[in-house]
Amino acid sequence: MNGETGAAQDRLTRVRIWLAVAVGLAATLAAACSLSWRMFHDVPMLLYQSNLAVSHGMMPYRDFFYLNLPGTFWFFNGVIRLLGTSDWAIQSANLVIVALVSGLLFWALPKKGVVWCVAFGVGLGVLRFFSGECVFVLQRETIAMVPMAALLTIGIRGAGPSRNESLGSVAVGLLVAWMALIKPQLALYGVPVVVARVAAGGRGRHRLVALLLMGAGFTIPIAGCAAWLVRNGAWSGFCETLNYWPLYGQMNFSHGFVDTWTRYKGIFGGACRLVFSPYMAVAVGGLFAGWRTGTLSRLAVWLWGGMLAMSVFVPSLSGQFWGYHRFPFYFMTLCVAGYILTWGRLGLATGALLGMFWMSFAGMRVWRETTESSLTRLQHGIADQFAGYMKKNLRHGERVQPIDWVDGAVHGMLMVDALQATRFTETYYFLHHVNNPVVQKLRREFMDALTKDPPQIFLEARDVRWPNGKGTEARIEAFERWRAAHYRIAEETEHYRIWERIGDGKGV
Repeated sequence: MNGETGAAQDRLTRVRIWLAVAVGLAATLAAACSLSWRMFHDVPMLLYQSNLAVSHGMMPYRDFFYLNLPGTFWFFNGVIRLLGTSDWAIQSANLVIVALVSGLLFWALPKKGVVWCVAFGVGLGVLRFFSGECVFVLQRETIAMVPMAALLTIGIRGAGPSRNESLGSVAVGLLVAWMALIKPQLALYGVPVVVARVAAGGRGRHRLVALLLMGAGFTIPIAGCAAWLVRNGAWSGFCETLNYWPLYGQMNFSHGFVDTWTRYKGIFGGACRLVFSPYMAVAVGGLFAGWRTGTLSRLAVWLWGGMLAMSVFVPSLSGQFWGYHRFPFYFMTLCVAGYILTWGRLGLATGALLGMFWMSFAGMRVWRETTESSLTRLQHGIADQFAGYMKKNLRHGERVQPIDWVDGAVHGMLMVDALQATRFTETYYFLHHVNNPVVQKLRREFMDALTKDPPQIFLEARDVRWPNGKGTEARIEAFERWRAAHYRIAEETEHYRIWERIGDGKGV
């Protein structure tokens, strides 16, 4: 009887190994294919703004309006200095991030006798990443997954006084600060680990010391960032960005501005779609299976469950629930789902279905992105058209103003290293909360800059989904009257317009 049981266990183990190997090979192939992808969506804009600093000595907040925090700026600065601004550079940097996150989470997850189950779960997370095509590539949530994964590793493998608690506490503070400097709300992912370290501190004095050390680790990078802003004369511009954030943060999933009740109802609905999704179901099943088999300790279940809760709560703070906002939720739910394989034949069958689904789904999406870039499929090659026009017609020293959000104009400017004519890389800032003093000030500055030193070219993307709803406008009438008086349409399609200056462009 024991021999039969042992043979059955061996068969289950062999199936787990084959599943993990199949998912791992599929994930590796998807990663290799991604090296040929084009950059897309937010990434060209973030890269363009960092390139203003690296190649032209400009400072964010001071020399150009920058919506993001310095942590994002520094990251893309590093990518440009190490790898450049090519599509290959971006995809290579992205692979490094995915490899770091995968390695840290594989290390963080307990593998007592179930190493193939953990490998299977992490492989599913990687497949989910690449099945998102270019949507997740080097988004801020993707970058922040590195400190998140490191926090989980410290929390699960380094908690308690026996594991150099002083050094670990400082490291926790540093990692939380790292996330805060990418996006402030991402710092909330550190809450479960902070609570666990304080709880593991023993007596009251030790708990206080742990909190102080984490606070010190958090304060050092934040204070350094503030000093960097002040030293470079960017503090007032940074405060201007802080004043704008509450306005931008009221945008919902469909780029709309609605009344408070409608907004909260939308947030509740978005959170419920995550909580009651198949992702959460397999994550809960994986945590339960890992706990029942003794693989996951109570601490590991608490930390991972806390991170999953934060992956629902953090997107709810903005209420936008865009795909990349949900990426930490997707990745972490699938990673922990690997423990389902430990739940006998039923768990193995469930895991096999998960593996087959994600290998098939990711395969189709990776093939589509590899054979026809999102840049062409969704943006009609607008960036390439803009870049080609500027190569032929833009002379040295002439400046360009994009009328765009993230739909091709800035990407085209990045491709030819064209300088923007004003402080504003995008123009959606001016089209919501139009009666608010903050937005009114930005509008006046935009028009003053244009009339004082007019650009040679305007690049206008026509497929942009501008803000809509309460307090929004589709255009700035004063700007359009001025442009019509001083510019002509040099090239036009249903997707874009290129305007060239016909006079000195001065005067309103």
